[in-house]
Amino acid sequence: MRTRTAAAFAALLALAAAGAGLLRAQDGEVADGLPSLDGTWEGKFSMKSTGLAAAVEGSKLKRDCILEVQQSGANLIAVLTLPDMAEDTVYYLHGQVGNGSFWLQGDTSGFGTPMQIVGKATGSPGSLKMKASGVGSTTDSVLDVGLQAKQTVSTE
Repeated sequence: MRTRTAAAFAALLALAAAGAGLLRAQDGEVADGLPSLDGTWEGKFSMKSTGLAAAVEGSKLKRDCILEVQQSGANLIAVLTLPDMAEDTVYYLHGQVGNGSFWLQGDTSGFGTPMQIVGKATGSPGSLKMKASGVGSTTDSVLDVGLQAKQTVSTE
């Protein structure tokens, strides 16, 4: 199942990448005149877990993160990787962007941990930054998440 999901996601990324060039405005800008979010973003990810029952302890997590984004018009497909854990945790996300604001939602492959984030990207090509916050959940906890990242590679 995991291999089939990964293969389907890879095919979806390939289609998005192929279509991205057709939907771009000139000079790598999307229709709203702002720079594209396409590319690799690196930064910090934080998560605070609050137990839903008295027996479930909360926890805090801060990790480096890598966010790979493919943008086609207003549509986004993203892979968020937390690489420095015992085994990489990977979130497969999709969403939209407009006027620099964006939303992404999805979950981890194999774990079913849903997450939704909203944020804003600021700056100009070559110096884009993003800041986002959101929520997630497990069977016994609510997750408060945060993300701050800088675009390190643009795929334009």
